[in-house]
Amino acid sequence: MTSRQALWAREWRMRLLQQFGNKCNFCDQRTFLEFAHIKPTKLKGEGRGMTNRIKDIRDNPDSYMLTCHKHNGLAEQ
Repeated sequence: MTSRQALWAREWRMRLLQQFGNKCNFCDQRTFLEFAHIKPTKLKGEGRGMTNRIKDIRDNPDSYMLTCHKHNGLAEQ
């Protein structure tokens, strides 16, 4: 990833964190947050990259939820 892509992805990740409420959906944890799939999207497979993942979250916000590391597995159930 180029530095330009990294900057774009970091900026968009911050925007998406704010859009999703900046905390875990299951608890009040506000650090080490991850975007977890709740519905399938076209983005599949390992190595999909930060830029592609951020674009997918931006384009399909209803397919993701924000979770802490502890609760990430609960999003898939």
